Amino acid sequence: MEYILYMYYNKYLKYKFKYNKLKKQNGGNGGNEENGGNGENGENEENVCPICLNNIIENDKITSTCEGKGKHIYHKECLQRLCDTKNNNALCPICRSNIRNDCLCINPLYTLEEFVNIIKNMNETTNIVNLIVKAPIILDNIYQIFEDDIPIENKKCNFINDNENKQKCIYIINKLYIYQLYNKYLLKFGQSLENTPIENLEKWNIEKIIISAIKKNQIEDYEKIDILLNNENFVLNGDSFKPPEISYFEKVGNNYEAKSYGYESDDNMESVVILSPYYTEKEIEDLINKNLNKNDNAELKLKISKSYKILNIPDFVVGIKSFEDCYIEKVIFTKNSKLKIIKKKCFSGCSRLKNINLENCCKLNTIGSNAFEYCNLININIPQKDITLKPKSFLKDIDSNICLNNVTLSNTFNYDNENYSKSCNKMKELKKIFCDIKNGIDYFNTIKFKFVE
Repeated sequence: MEYILYMYYNKYLKYKFKYNKLKKQNGGNGGNEENGGNGENGENEENVCPICLNNIIENDKITSTCEGKGKHIYHKECLQRLCDTKNNNALCPICRSNIRNDCLCINPLYTLEEFVNIIKNMNETTNIVNLIVKAPIILDNIYQIFEDDIPIENKKCNFINDNENKQKCIYIINKLYIYQLYNKYLLKFGQSLENTPIENLEKWNIEKIIISAIKKNQIEDYEKIDILLNNENFVLNGDSFKPPEISYFEKVGNNYEAKSYGYESDDNMESVVILSPYYTEKEIEDLINKNLNKNDNAELKLKISKSYKILNIPDFVVGIKSFEDCYIEKVIFTKNSKLKIIKKKCFSGCSRLKNINLENCCKLNTIGSNAFEYCNLININIPQKDITLKPKSFLKDIDSNICLNNVTLSNTFNYDNENYSKSCNKMKELKKIFCDIKNGIDYFNTIKFKFVE
């Protein structure tokens, strides 16, 4: 009943407001002169709060601008309550225009520094609703980049027993995570997130953040990224770690110009050169100084690709692919890794990679064909039970003088889905994995195999 009265009274105030406005435009006084110009019963709608319907005392009122549609008066506490319930996006009860600016005047937002400090010290007494209402606008801008809200679980919110408030807590932590990662990894040099309009921000791309974090070896951010992934299956693509795709240098006058794959050979081609890890540091520098003077982008990319020597694989990665011919010297798999597959030709040609230890990859079930071919490996540890090894997954370059010494394998591993334990040709099948049968028999006989339960 009270709600119905409130609704009709609001309609009355709206019509009264429009009626008085029209009367003033026509030179009228907005009402009956006998009743003081305030309507038939002498009531002045300007002295009544349209939210609570009670009279307004002079010292307890606030005037709203209503985006140029007139000025309406409320109780300060009523407007505060309205702004809080609508997350500072309230509408005027009389003219239905947005009064966000008025909300922000009585309920100013936190600065980013204030907000982060509250999050750091959050406890049972923290007002979660207030955190949502007064969160810095930049967090809302970043959060808008998502098409849908991402539900996450967060330790910081575990102290909250009420499920509704817990979800609100997770919501604000999520926004803060997005801001921190976006600010750290996706902004171009010299950009400020606070001064960047939402329409100018690059479309959110979690993959770019993951790649950038791995390249910068920012292991401390892996947990945050994992939370935002929300258990999605992420396959790590190594294309951006590779050196430039240059196949030969063409002589032009007295200079050489780097040419990309796909160019046809002709009489002007001086030599064919693949920029891969097989070259020594000195040979690479000579190639850069002599031949890449006409291709600054290729030179820069080559120098950058040489800096990715240690690869820390996040535990949320379920697959790896396309790291061929990279300058990787060490691959580290974190504990509790979710890795399931190392795809075909994944680390092919990574000749500086000497050791591979997969003991932390408990869920690994497949190593693809040619995955580690020509890697000059010395030690290999693959203790997983029932793991499938595809043909030539560890094929050696017979021209290399580096020999594979030790290989640890489970007794129950499979060769291309055929279980070894059921085969009497175990060593024969192993040759198909570790060498070219026609040319690598002598090399294969030097490998020390250790089989574990």
